[in-house]
Amino acid sequence: MNDPVGTVSSILLVADSEDMRGLMRGILELASCLEVCGEASDGEESIRKVRERKPDLIVLDLHIPRVLGLETARVLAQEFPQIPILIVSRERSRQMYDEARKAGIRGYILSSEMFWRFLLAVRSVLAGGSYFSPDEFFHS
Repeated sequence: MNDPVGTVSSILLVADSEDMRGLMRGILELASCLEVCGEASDGEESIRKVRERKPDLIVLDLHIPRVLGLETARVLAQEFPQIPILIVSRERSRQMYDEARKAGIRGYILSSEMFWRFLLAVRSVLAGGSYFSPDEFFHS
């Protein structure tokens, strides 16, 4: 998966916004060991693509149509517990953050942190760890 030096990790990007997927893809392209293996714009499509492609990591925007992001995360975490999920969201609600953690995700990064912490979050989750935006960014 991602242990040996030089191994490429595959990542599925899920966001309804083409601009957001483009931003994530552009940041990931800065790292030669990370490869976007597919993109999806809604929950149903993301579930189908994970089943087909079995990525090493799923990067999931919480605000996607058809099957909402949190429900998509629950389904994917249950069906593919070995594939970590990193949530990307503009949502600063403590309740949503806590619900996402209960769903089995391994990371939660606010979209406002994308430029300077996205690669750190991706690498942390792929290495078997986790990444969660600092608590002070969330409100009750």
